[in-house]
Amino acid sequence: MADSLNDADVDAGTGVAMDLLLGPDGDLAFVNGDVVLARGDAGVRQEARLRLSFWLGEWFLDLTAGIDFKGRVFTKPANPVSAQSAFRTELRRTTRVRTVRDVLLEFSGAERRLAVSFNATTVDGTTVEGTVSPEV
Repeated sequence: MADSLNDADVDAGTGVAMDLLLGPDGDLAFVNGDVVLARGDAGVRQEARLRLSFWLGEWFLDLTAGIDFKGRVFTKPANPVSAQSAFRTELRRTTRVRTVRDVLLEFSGAERRLAVSFNATTVDGTTVEGTVSPEV
């Protein structure tokens, strides 16, 4: 198993291994035929992005994980405060996240797309940022 993708222009992070690293396409990342581990802040970022993409009840190992897209995000009338709160709550459940600093939601009604940008502080004080566009 490879420990770093840094030579392949992909940041796998440093420090404690948290998970198998996923590439930009969502599939497992490989370097020279080896699976790569997500470490440190890269692992936190990856876990946060996955958590924000799960629909509530989608993950069979924890049916309480995920976002209630039907009940809190895609409501009529729209309630941006409730939607943002749902994403903040799920980010706080991410391993090694101490505080959630910012969550920005960008809705595109014409394209039926949602982009969620986040900024969080880890338990060791570093900042982790990311953006995810959940499948809707």
